[in-house]
Amino acid sequence: MCGSAALPESIYRRWYQISGYNLLERYGMTECGMALSNPLYGERIPDTVGRPMPTVLIRIARENSDSPMGYETLVEADSDNTKLEVK
Repeated sequence: MCGSAALPESIYRRWYQISGYNLLERYGMTECGMALSNPLYGERIPDTVGRPMPTVLIRIARENSDSPMGYETLVEADSDNTKLEVK
């Protein structure tokens, strides 16, 4: 397993050549647990940490002092469809 950041594809491929196993790339934090993961079974996509885990909503935002929340949402993705919605 590789976590915290996407593993470069060259390392991913080299590990497979050495071991015969694909690494499982995931991302999470102590505060929220695992948030993103490539599938345990099925095709894994190198250079990514995967899709949102079930019940996880991913949001990309930027500061905006004019917004009541202090930020504006640029992109959202969920685990059901893993579609990006531009706001």
